[in-house]
Amino acid sequence: MTRDRFRMIWKTWHFNNNEELTDKSDRLSKIRPLLNYFVPKFINVYKPIQQLSLDEGIIPWRGRLFFRVYNPMKIVKYGILVRILCESTTGYMCHFEIYCAEGKRLIDTIETIVSPYTDLWHHIYMDNYYNIYNIYK
Repeated sequence: MTRDRFRMIWKTWHFNNNEELTDKSDRLSKIRPLLNYFVPKFINVYKPIQQLSLDEGIIPWRGRLFFRVYNPMKIVKYGILVRILCESTTGYMCHFEIYCAEGKRLIDTIETIVSPYTDLWHHIYMDNYYNIYNIYK
């Protein structure tokens, strides 16, 4: 594929009709149909083993974006923050949530990501940043 053809496809590639957007407060509204399709597939298609890992990842992004994060201590300094629940041995991404700077509390994000795998005897490993909350009640 030529560079010009790729750029033309990239420029016109949309997942949502801009005229039919009703919720202006959703910062991921343009890719929401894609997320609504893939996130349940990640949960239902594959059943992970007992050991899961809760961590965060950054998708490199240098463009203009309201919820782009900056961390000077990382190799990738600018990007989109994604909180991910992965299977520890294969790295399969079981569930994820994209940080959008909407004022959602961290405990709510953790409970949303971990909720499909609670009461199934999974061991969830996480770093100190997530350990400040008791996710098992």
